[in-house]
Amino acid sequence: MNALIQHNTLIEQFLQHHQLTTCDLRNYCNRVDQQIAIIWSIEDVHQANKNTQNRVLSNQEALHILANVERNHDATQGVSWDTITRHIADYFATEQGCSE
Repeated sequence: MNALIQHNTLIEQFLQHHQLTTCDLRNYCNRVDQQIAIIWSIEDVHQANKNTQNRVLSNQEALHILANVERNHDATQGVSWDTITRHIADYFATEQGCSE
């Protein structure tokens, strides 16, 4: 049940961040047979982080990184594990720069 609550919270945060309503999401899902989407999740960010960093990320930090990936990836290259890993490294570098 806890995972379901977290999942719903993340969906609500996503909708709010992108200024979407649940109706917008429903409309998008109804068109799904006309398009494809590759989905990256915070679990993917956690996995990439586990493989490259010595620090644990919170779900909120992982969501922040995922949002940066979405906003700043090279659309001609798409998103890959390397993209996520680079954004994780950038996040930690920026965090360290802010705390010094």
